[in-house]
Amino acid sequence: MLNDDEIDRLEVADKIRTAIASLGDGGKVRLANKCGVTPQAITGWGKTGQITFINLVKVAVETNKSLDYFAPSKSIKIAEPASNYVVDCKTDNQIKALAILEELFIYQQNKWLALADEYLKEAREIRAEIKIKQNL
Repeated sequence: MLNDDEIDRLEVADKIRTAIASLGDGGKVRLANKCGVTPQAITGWGKTGQITFINLVKVAVETNKSLDYFAPSKSIKIAEPASNYVVDCKTDNQIKALAILEELFIYQQNKWLALADEYLKEAREIRAEIKIKQNL
């Protein structure tokens, strides 16, 4: 039986696959070049749902989707490449300190998400301006 995290990851993976499929023929290769990864890595994102935040932003921009589109119904968990932090808390003060750090991290992550949404909005506006100029 799948736990909540696994269900969330599969939901994100499905949304990544759907978004990438919307790019059409050659879209995966173009996206891989923009993200600086191989097409196989893109396929991996669509299988596992594990993707770095910066690459998720790039996928969102390239597929003209909002970051919210990729969020599972509960919350999004963005993987950091090759990062595994193990924290061994033994005292109440260490546990409290870790809780404060987690709150600060969530606050900072929310600020980054807001900035990324602004970036996506600006990118869409620039694309619209380019299309208008091309049609003139």
